[in-house]
Amino acid sequence: MSATPIAQDSKLIFARLVDLANATECIDDRDRVHALLGLVPDQVARLIQPDYNATSATVYTNTARAFSDGFNDLEPLREDNP
Repeated sequence: MSATPIAQDSKLIFARLVDLANATECIDDRDRVHALLGLVPDQVARLIQPDYNATSATVYTNTARAFSDGFNDLEPLREDNP
């Protein structure tokens, strides 16, 4: 089953997912990423494997890397971190 992206623009996707993740109440910070995997485009989702052995920082770093690799663009990351 393929993911249904929330938008087609990589900058909007990343920014919206950051907003959604920040609004969630999770006991485990890694769930902020893992819970939203179904909303990301396939080219990003296929690069992210849930890993509860990794630290939250590693999960966040790997997710940012997946977005830059999946879209072949660093712009989505810059938009939320001016």
